[in-house]
Amino acid sequence: MALRVGVALGGTPIGAPIVGWVANHFGPRWALGIGAASGFAAAIVAIFAMTRRDKSIRSDP
Repeated sequence: MALRVGVALGGTPIGAPIVGWVANHFGPRWALGIGAASGFAAAIVAIFAMTRRDKSIRSDP
């Protein structure tokens, strides 16, 4: 739980200026798209990490 909160709070100071810069230069539609794409990318990485972890746990006798 603490790791999840740390990532959520730590991601805002890093992601907000990047998305703000994108919004200023390319418009709000692109900023929302970049934010959504980064969320989907994080979800895909998490899914792969979780499935890989489950396989390693099951292979142990």
